[in-house]
Amino acid sequence: MKKLIAIILSIAMLIAILAGCNKDSEDTGDPSENTDSNVDIDSGHEETERADALTRANDILNQLRNYQGDDFEAFFTEMMYEYSDDYEAFEEFPNGYLFVDGDMMPEFYEAALALGVGEYSGLVETSYGYHIILRTQVDVDATPFMNAINGDYSTLRQVAASADYSSILETWTNALNPIFTNEYQSIDIMELLAVGDSPDNESAPDFDAVYETFPPDTPMIIIDDSIVTWEELFANIYAVYGSFSYYSEEAIDLNEPYDDEMTFGEAIMTIAQEEAVRLRSYLYGAKTIGFTVSAENASMFTDQMEGWKEEYGGEAGLLEAIWEQMGIKGFELFEFVITTNDLPYYMFAELYGDTGELFSHDAAHQYAEENGFVMAKHILFLTEDPAMQEDWPEDWEDYEDWEDWEWE
Repeated sequence: MKKLIAIILSIAMLIAILAGCNKDSEDTGDPSENTDSNVDIDSGHEETERADALTRANDILNQLRNYQGDDFEAFFTEMMYEYSDDYEAFEEFPNGYLFVDGDMMPEFYEAALALGVGEYSGLVETSYGYHIILRTQVDVDATPFMNAINGDYSTLRQVAASADYSSILETWTNALNPIFTNEYQSIDIMELLAVGDSPDNESAPDFDAVYETFPPDTPMIIIDDSIVTWEELFANIYAVYGSFSYYSEEAIDLNEPYDDEMTFGEAIMTIAQEEAVRLRSYLYGAKTIGFTVSAENASMFTDQMEGWKEEYGGEAGLLEAIWEQMGIKGFELFEFVITTNDLPYYMFAELYGDTGELFSHDAAHQYAEENGFVMAKHILFLTEDPAMQEDWPEDWEDYEDWEDWEWE
């Protein structure tokens, strides 16, 4: 248990350290390696003199400058692990830290960005101490620093593939040309949701009465080769209103501003129809890339759909049936498949692989460059910093009752 706590505290300290870096020296070296590295030497969280840290930092810097071997990055990494009290945290990122502007303090990011791949800095002074930074080649199969800290271990390649997929989804959506029927255009959302009062909440609409405004199969929006009926549009309106009310913890005022452009009432209609278009864009995309339900991806369908699969001739005929039939059964099936995000996921896997592994190395590097990703290792010589130490128990090394101690 104590070892686990030590690891957690080491990682937490590293976050604080990396969030406060700034560049103080322009001195660089030019070894033949290629990734951003920063060797981290900690004072052990005790009061230390800045002069002592500076002496130790200069000693390591001189050893780096005098290195005559042919694997500078390996030597740098060895020094980093030997002198850092945060070595456990570095085990989370053995190839260096992958980050963008905003993940660290601007000064640290700018210091790393100013280096060429394979170059190391002189001493970079921060409120935490002195850093030596080695910039390395971006590894697209590494996890970005802040993603990992937040518990998301997607690789940079997967992040890049997801961004590319988002642009494709937008293209599919833009390719559709929704036609809004007269019935849709006749809807006044303020008047519509003023129908009656909910039996359970007098300040909320009576949605049973709202549903009766049109017959369920009334066409509202025609998209591609399918029709959004009143039943589907109503379901979207109901869901959006419920979401707004849930987060506000009370019935919402439709006339209150949602953002700078629309009221909550206008937002409900906008989001409801955009959701209908978004769902159709997935179907349009599936047809565009020739995606069909197969035995391999049939796990998107649960046991409750076995009857539908049998009716439509198995998995392979299921998606086509959704395209062709937008009756109540078709919509229920459509809603289940799409809104659970299974179809977009399986289409992503079809294009990029389950974890984006099919996304090209060059395209991932281009994404990294366009978005300012930097990779580095660093060595830190920690000096006294009350701003960081105030979150730690005064007797942290001997602290026994970890279960009762909480961060400020």
